[in-house]
Amino acid sequence: MENSIVISENNGELVVSSRQVAENFGKRHDHVIRDIESIISHTPILGADTKTEFSTLTSMFYETTYKAGTGKSYKEYLMNRDGFSLLVMGFTGKEAMAWKIKYIQAFNEMEKKLKEPAPLQREQLEVDLYNAKTAQANLWLLIAGNTNNATHKEICNAYAANTLAGREVFALPMVEQKTYTATEIGNMLGISANKVGKIANEHCLKNDENGKFFYDKSRYSNKTVESFRYYYSAVDKFRDILKGA
Repeated sequence: MENSIVISENNGELVVSSRQVAENFGKRHDHVIRDIESIISHTPILGADTKTEFSTLTSMFYETTYKAGTGKSYKEYLMNRDGFSLLVMGFTGKEAMAWKIKYIQAFNEMEKKLKEPAPLQREQLEVDLYNAKTAQANLWLLIAGNTNNATHKEICNAYAANTLAGREVFALPMVEQKTYTATEIGNMLGISANKVGKIANEHCLKNDENGKFFYDKSRYSNKTVESFRYYYSAVDKFRDILKGA
């Protein structure tokens, strides 16, 4: 085995083998195994919560086997970053510190690479994101097709375009005029809200020129109802109609 660091995966976790640790730190492999098993076997005397401590420390080391050149199988351990740190913290020698640093850097580098999506994964993520945006945009277009209010259509279409583009390409319509309820119009003219609604229906005043439709909560239930609110300019039309009545 070459004097180099090989970090691999085991059940989704980054690990290094006891054989490589032995080689890089200039130790006999059976001595490294002895140290690992000493850590595991002495865990119960570390404190009061022995079950938790034993489970935590043994999860840092995974016993497995490897085949030597003779074809015979021998025991080795795989250890994660925490297990490695625990094992080598007492290692000393001229090159021990350098190897500790190299291992930490190797773990960090491998962890960084694993977090970066592979090219094919990145492409699939981009496709999935585009499909999700398209689905959302289609929902906004569907809502736009189910309303007769011009402003609502404009809003839904703007949301559809902006969602698909991932940025604002169409500004949402701004409310430029104050609107008034039938009750408020009636108070201005000295008539009831019902009278305002009746006149508006008879003379087709509920249009984009005279106001807008809004969705409000019903006073009598939890349902949402559509109501028309009038621009102030519509007051004169009501007044002219009342004069001619």
